[in-house]
Amino acid sequence: MDQLLITIVAVAVPTYLYMRAVRSVDRFEKEPLRYLVATFLWGAIPAVILGIIIELILDLPVQLVLGEESQAGNLVNSAVIAPVVE
Repeated sequence: MDQLLITIVAVAVPTYLYMRAVRSVDRFEKEPLRYLVATFLWGAIPAVILGIIIELILDLPVQLVLGEESQAGNLVNSAVIAPVVE
């Protein structure tokens, strides 16, 4: 439970600061806050879903060939698959 709260704070604080920066740049004709929130959610939710799907697709052959908990599998996962997904 503590990890979830830490994660929420670690995500919420930079997001809040970024939203403040975006709104401060738009001085003369500010867009409604709901549009800004919708834009963030539209960008975040599909990105997370697609990232999970792509990681699962790319990780499956590695697990089948090298094994689930092998050092080589972990190396390929962290050195090849993670950068591609990011």
